[in-house]
Amino acid sequence: MPGLQDVAERLSTTFDTRVTVSLGKRKGKIVVEFGSVDDLARIVGLMTTDGRDKGLHRDAL
Repeated sequence: MPGLQDVAERLSTTFDTRVTVSLGKRKGKIVVEFGSVDDLARIVGLMTTDGRDKGLHRDAL
């Protein structure tokens, strides 16, 4: 398994935004920053399996 920094860098590249990955004693956390509601919708679209927005629209936020 790559280090947490490597994972954060790969996700940052994929999402074109800052991503941090941290690990506690029992759980971890991934934080994906976004600059606007449109940017959030773009990132969520990238997170879907087919690369499309699955119903997340700006008006819904």
